Amino acid sequence: MFDVQQMLKERSTEESERAPFDRLWQQVAELFLPRDAHFIGERTPGSRDRVLYDDYGVHALDTGTTVFTGYVMPKGVRWQVLEAPDDELMKLAHVAAWYERKTQRLFERRNEAASGFVQQSDMSAQRLLGFGNQSMFVDVRRDYWGNAVGLSYRSEPLHEITIEEDWQGVVGGSKRKFCLPAIEAKRRWGPLLERAPKVLEMASDPRREREPCEFLHVIKPNMQVERGRGDWRGMPLTSHFISIADKEIFETRGYHASPRTYSRLKQSPGEKYGRGRGVDALPTASALQAIAVDIMVASELSAQPPLGAADDNLAGQVRYGPREVTFGAVSMRGEKLIQSLIEAIDTMPMERVRDALHQRLDQYFYTNMLMVREDIKTHVTAFEINERNVEKGMLLAPLAQQETEWFSPMLPREIWCMDQLGDFDDMPGEVAEAGGLFAVRYANPLNGMMEAAGAAGFFRTVEQMTPLWQIKPDALETFLAEYPIDRVQVEVARINGMPATWRATDEEKRAADEAAVQQQQLQQLTQVLPVIGKAANDLSQAEAAGAAA
Repeated sequence: MFDVQQMLKERSTEESERAPFDRLWQQVAELFLPRDAHFIGERTPGSRDRVLYDDYGVHALDTGTTVFTGYVMPKGVRWQVLEAPDDELMKLAHVAAWYERKTQRLFERRNEAASGFVQQSDMSAQRLLGFGNQSMFVDVRRDYWGNAVGLSYRSEPLHEITIEEDWQGVVGGSKRKFCLPAIEAKRRWGPLLERAPKVLEMASDPRREREPCEFLHVIKPNMQVERGRGDWRGMPLTSHFISIADKEIFETRGYHASPRTYSRLKQSPGEKYGRGRGVDALPTASALQAIAVDIMVASELSAQPPLGAADDNLAGQVRYGPREVTFGAVSMRGEKLIQSLIEAIDTMPMERVRDALHQRLDQYFYTNMLMVREDIKTHVTAFEINERNVEKGMLLAPLAQQETEWFSPMLPREIWCMDQLGDFDDMPGEVAEAGGLFAVRYANPLNGMMEAAGAAGFFRTVEQMTPLWQIKPDALETFLAEYPIDRVQVEVARINGMPATWRATDEEKRAADEAAVQQQQLQQLTQVLPVIGKAANDLSQAEAAGAAA
């Protein structure tokens, strides 16, 4: 039914198609991400072939990754919100509360230490910025006994992945060639390895059980879905694990949603694979290495210049070092018999070029977006801050496409895994009748910056209208009636990234209103009591006077 030879041939063809990118990505890895320099040739784990004379690019990529994760997927914040696709459903309080609980549960699953989401997503973000591609594999995490206990995330090395695009340009299939020690393969697949006898033989030999075995994982669209079936034949995607040594498929299964999410930062026409900021910055990083070598050579020549002597009488007698004495280096008339052949070299011009290239790398990786690196004036107005946020939102907008390229395509797989873990067993009947579907809304700082133009417009209007309100105070009341301050401050707080959990609940608002009413009544009573007391005193005095009369 499935042709192993055809799959292996397809992988070989895809590797040939990817070869030009491998050469490009190898250069990027050597200059920005040395630990990922696996694209050309085999490399011993832990080795580092290329010496970096200027490692600013490595630091810039690390900082750029922090910018990406901080603005797009900040830690400690629920930056992805699950909702019902139907707005009418969200008007039901118990349905809205259920979706909110599931959002919280999703982030609890992600933030479990064993899930690996935080570390692996950082690795994927680095690869995305550097190479322009990332691959994240999501699966159910199991304990030693095989029980499902949570979610598992793995950022897959790009040199192991090849992809297929469908007619719409969407990644429809993928292949990953990887190695596992034979004994780990046996633990992973158990009896299924009977179809891969060479691997099983190695795993059964104590002397060879740690030797690596090559496997190929193929995910392809199922072109003949048999609806109603519960096995792989009824699922939209098929998965095959192949032992390359045996050239046999030893496991076939299906997926409702792809466990592998492959996203790209930007593409050129006619290319399947993406290009990252590291690819764009290659000329700058290469120039930095050359400049660094020149500065070091010039500094060394200035500190330890070559020497020249009048004759060879001093051969072997020159003591070239601090606090050393060379006898005979000065003539009887005080003339130096040894001279420096090179005067001190001014490296400032080269250092200025280096600093300019460093600033260029900051722009490539968005590190110039960090406020800590800017000279902030003490008199910056709220309007100016919002204008800056608008500009940052425009500059960082290319990163927002990962919401549709990476996070949204990954979500169906996460939801399916959570369903297997029983997280949706309490689904309300209304949601189940609607198909149990999920929509997603993003509430990260980047979206807030992209919406900051609205807040900037409000503050700009207030700034321009203030002189008119001073002339005609009634106009301010008209403005506040048109733009209620309660609504404005909620929207400004949301755009600025204030956590929604800080907002008061309806019960807290009602309690605050009741307390305000009670306080007002108490204040009125406090004002009335002296009057009542005085009236009572006057009345009693009048009664006493009348009785005396």
